[in-house]
Amino acid sequence: MINIPDPFKTTSGWLNEEEGGIFWPQVLYPDIFNYLQFYPTELGNTDLSDYKQCKAYSYYSCGWLQPLYYHEIVVGSKFCILKGECRKLEKINDTFHKLWVIIERQSAKIRAAHCTCMAGMGQTCNHVAAALYRIEAVVRLGFTNLSCTSQLSKWLPNRKEIVPCKIKDIDFSRDKFAQHER
Repeated sequence: MINIPDPFKTTSGWLNEEEGGIFWPQVLYPDIFNYLQFYPTELGNTDLSDYKQCKAYSYYSCGWLQPLYYHEIVVGSKFCILKGECRKLEKINDTFHKLWVIIERQSAKIRAAHCTCMAGMGQTCNHVAAALYRIEAVVRLGFTNLSCTSQLSKWLPNRKEIVPCKIKDIDFSRDKFAQHER
């Protein structure tokens, strides 16, 4: 059994969305639907079928959800934690709800979630769903998979270091491998 740290007491190892986004699991809408559908939930079937009209999606799209932070738990763990805060709908100037989600890194299966709101004890409140929609949007927009051309020398690594020199000092003869008998 993995000893999972309290996400809001552990201060080291957290990566913000810009740094940690490339490590986020590939959570897609069917993963969110399965998690919310098969847990006791305050979200109804109508909210899941028309998710862009529900309160959870509006928390994400209107900016009520603060940026998420990523933690690997332990090096090489098959799980990761994403944590964040979401503004309360009723009281704008009040403290934020704190939430976290545990996800399998390879399969993107959502294993557990929690929020400090009243419904958060059931693991499927609107604040948690908003965080899941944000994760799905980051994956869908391609921020989790950097292309090889966006990374330094991944698509065609340099074989040797090239130093500047004068043209008269450059050897233009062919390699031994390129010379063929005629």
